[in-house]
Amino acid sequence: MSDSGPPPGAYDDMPAPVPPAFAKVTDINAESSPVVASGCKEWLDDFKTSQKVGIVLAFLVLIILLFIEISEEHPKANEALACSLFLTIFWVFEVIPVAMTSILPVIVFPLAGVTSGRDTASRYYNFIQFLFIGAFLVVVAIEEVQAHKRFALTVVSYIGVKPMRILAGLMAVSFILSMFASNTSTTILL
Repeated sequence: MSDSGPPPGAYDDMPAPVPPAFAKVTDINAESSPVVASGCKEWLDDFKTSQKVGIVLAFLVLIILLFIEISEEHPKANEALACSLFLTIFWVFEVIPVAMTSILPVIVFPLAGVTSGRDTASRYYNFIQFLFIGAFLVVVAIEEVQAHKRFALTVVSYIGVKPMRILAGLMAVSFILSMFASNTSTTILL
C-alpha cells in the first residue's frame, strides 16, 4: 500500500500560517489610521534614536545642498557633494548596515545625475573586486564545513601544545594556506 498523504479535509480546522513579513501587522482600523501610516510607524520603531537622527539629518543635508550652487564651472559638484555627505551620514550613523551603505553610491550617483550607472558600476565591479569576493566565498565555504577546525586540530595533534610549537604550526598553516588563497582570505580564516 502506498502512502498517498493525509485524507482530504484533514487540515481544514488548522489556521493558515502567517508569513513572517506580516507577523507584526495587527488589527488596523481603517477609520483611525491608514495602513501606510501604521506600517511606517512600525518600521520606524525598529530604528535606534541615532539611526532616526541619521535619516533626518541625511535627507536634510541632501535637500539643502541640492539647492545651493557651489561652483558654476562644475555644475555637478553640488550633486556630488550632496550625495557624498548623504552617504557619509548614513555610514556614520549606521542608518542601514555598512555593507548596504557601501553599495548605495551605485544607486545614488546615477539618480542624482553625477555619473552614469555604467561608470559608477565599473568602479565597483571590476576583476579585482570579484577576485576578493571569490576568495571570501572560498573562506566562507571552508568555515561552513568546519574544515579550518579540523585542519587546526590535526596540526596541533602533530606539533603538540607548547607555545613555540603552536606558533610554528600557525606560521606553517598560514604559509600553506597562502599558497592556495589570497593573503586577505588567509587572515580572515585564521
